[in-house]
Amino acid sequence: MAKKLTRRQFVNLLKAAAGTAVLIPLYTNCSPGFDVASLNSSNTGSAGDPPSPQAGNPILPAQGFGLGSETGTVENFIWTPGRDLNGKINLASWNLAPAGVWLQVSGTRLDSLDSEVKSQVPGWRDWGTEGWSGVTNAWNGLTIDELNSRAWLMASGGHAASSNNGIYGIDLFKMRWHVEKLPSSTNEWSDQYKRLLAPQPGTFSPCYESEQQPIQSPINDWYWDELFWDRRPTSRHTYSASAFIPETNELIMSTRRLWKYSLTTREWTYRRQLNDGAEIFDGAGTFAFYDELKNEYLHGGNADAHYRSVAFDLATNSWKPWACPWIYNFGSADARHGRKVGIFNPPSQPDFAYASPGRYFLYNLDTRSVEATGEVAFGDGLTRDAFISGNEFYDGAGMCYVPQLNRYWVVTAMANRSMRFFELDPTTSPWTLRNLATPGTSINVGPNLLRKIVYYPKFGSNGSILLVNRSDENVYLYKF
Repeated sequence: MAKKLTRRQFVNLLKAAAGTAVLIPLYTNCSPGFDVASLNSSNTGSAGDPPSPQAGNPILPAQGFGLGSETGTVENFIWTPGRDLNGKINLASWNLAPAGVWLQVSGTRLDSLDSEVKSQVPGWRDWGTEGWSGVTNAWNGLTIDELNSRAWLMASGGHAASSNNGIYGIDLFKMRWHVEKLPSSTNEWSDQYKRLLAPQPGTFSPCYESEQQPIQSPINDWYWDELFWDRRPTSRHTYSASAFIPETNELIMSTRRLWKYSLTTREWTYRRQLNDGAEIFDGAGTFAFYDELKNEYLHGGNADAHYRSVAFDLATNSWKPWACPWIYNFGSADARHGRKVGIFNPPSQPDFAYASPGRYFLYNLDTRSVEATGEVAFGDGLTRDAFISGNEFYDGAGMCYVPQLNRYWVVTAMANRSMRFFELDPTTSPWTLRNLATPGTSINVGPNLLRKIVYYPKFGSNGSILLVNRSDENVYLYKF
């Protein structure tokens, strides 16, 4: 896994590489014949997404099972769904899938989209060290549409792991990945950006050429987290900082900067510095939630000196104060359920002064207050020493809430860096952490799960859990 750099390290690397010329436009590595003046005059102040062949052709949610006769198969906990002529999973196939076990869903590898992307973007390649694996593995979470049983990975990659800035979606009623937004063409990129050569830092998250542009406004203007050649977002670690906005059919992400994407027009439509650049908000360890009753997007972070939070009013496009109670709990996992948000900072060994003993919060979106907080009690003979070292600064745990059990399912790292499943019981005081049995197919969960284990209440009559592990693996499903 590529080593993470802080925002300050980004800036220091850029300054060290450019010397006194850090504010002077430098275009020596642009493609021959590239018209910088034209780019400045046409794009400054715009949303920055040129029309694409996908524009105006929205992908609609499947919303329910098919009624065809194909049942597919289940063998050794591998479910191969049967589908109707529209690609929807047939109800007969869903009924064949067993409940109460983890299933691997055949034909659901994210990297299977590689040939489609390359056929539609000639010459495209991922210049990262991990390729498609970096899209899932490099500290990236899903953007969740709970009611329509959908999810997306947005511009997910970052640092040296992946340069892929496309958007890729999965509809559980079809159980196939699709290209929502093609990644940027890499043909125009400078050699220094593609190969991460000085003065470009050793990461794809900032773009050196964009960093050199004068900034006149925090809204829809130049910033270091956009590609110089088409002004789309660079790939980045998205963590849990994204949301689906059903009222406007938009996706929002807010790692590095706030970006809006329209699922209707299939274009990036808006970008803005977090809190208009009043403070450093663009670090890692970010999370976000959409409060649909107040029409506010709540953003915060607890890494890279980003111990701050702020709300964005989507009706007025303005920033508002928001005090996040768990802001100093580095490496917390999150799970939204109804009007509540469960937060869990998994335990780690006490070999670092600020290592977590296993701290939890239950946050109420209606009252904007904490209903419960404390340090977990350990069940099943568990101790803090069984978990990862506090000096590792681990920040890859994931969790979801299972309403019919009134339990959180948690996946976090152990002392040997393996990942294990636990249940977090909120009915005891304090909450209790216990082992969780995982019958069915074996899942070797990667270290950076984050918001990629999600409970979907509308997928099946009793709900289901989706777990996205790696791009070169099928997705996993737990049916209740």
